[in-house]
Amino acid sequence: MAFLPATVFNFAAALLVPRLTRRLGNARLVFLGLMLGILGLAWLGQAGRDAPYWTAVALPMVLIGVAQGFVLAPLTAAAVADVTSEDAGAASGLVNVAHQLGGSLGLAVLVLVFAAAEPAGLAGPEALAYRVDAAIGTSALMLLAALGVSLATLHQRAAACVQAVPSAES
Repeated sequence: MAFLPATVFNFAAALLVPRLTRRLGNARLVFLGLMLGILGLAWLGQAGRDAPYWTAVALPMVLIGVAQGFVLAPLTAAAVADVTSEDAGAASGLVNVAHQLGGSLGLAVLVLVFAAAEPAGLAGPEALAYRVDAAIGTSALMLLAALGVSLATLHQRAAACVQAVPSAES
């Protein structure tokens, strides 16, 4: 039940994606989703052992759920945008494989971070909280890296579009 806020808001955000994509475009929606995800994870990472559920867990989970809902469809659409119709099925399958592989690799990294976090002088619930905080902090950094890759990709695409437009002198 603790994860229900993320699930409910993920679903609600996904329902808004078509309208938001028309208004903002895929790139801005991905940027907004990644920023919300980073904010949600950073906020969740501040939760301590005795933190209240509603403000320290539920509200950050709402941000994370909205972020997931905003990012998945636009990234999938961008991945298959310039694919020919005869290759669309293969491209879609490749995107789904990338989602699964990325999730598995990300989880593996986070398990490694969790296991390697050395809570000096801590034991029991405090040691667990320390390790969870390390994994959540790493998650936020991974989203920040995804944001950097997204921005770099958008910059490259924008530069390619500018070069493709014929100048007034030609």
